[in-house]
Amino acid sequence: MDLIANFKEQARAADVSVIFPESDDQRLVDAARQIASEGWARPILLGTESPGEGIAVLDHKDAGKLETYAASYHQARENVSEKIALRLVKKPLFFAGMAVAAGEADCMVAGAANTTANVIMAASLTIGLAEGISIPSSFFLMDF
Repeated sequence: MDLIANFKEQARAADVSVIFPESDDQRLVDAARQIASEGWARPILLGTESPGEGIAVLDHKDAGKLETYAASYHQARENVSEKIALRLVKKPLFFAGMAVAAGEADCMVAGAANTTANVIMAASLTIGLAEGISIPSSFFLMDF
């Protein structure tokens, strides 16, 4: 079994949901459709309407959800005011990270339209690092 197929089988066995904060990028919509079609994960896009069967959406402009995420962010970082927390969670990367932190998604995939630095910053500030991990890193795979 090749590396990508192995990752897909592990995801399928774990029944994971993956949120894509860059939902305005057609490549990510196409990826979500493919993932849903293949059934190895449950894709979540930001927005109000699902682009296809098996694709969930979270409305990143929903005032109630934004307030809930902002309150959670402020509670975790008391040095950040609620007003600043609200401004942060309005950003798709931060919103998606808070969805993971809140348990509404199992993981986040980003970086098609954002820099690695911005993805790592948003994930570090919303999800945080696992115990024993002090330096975040990233990688990407190309399958030809």
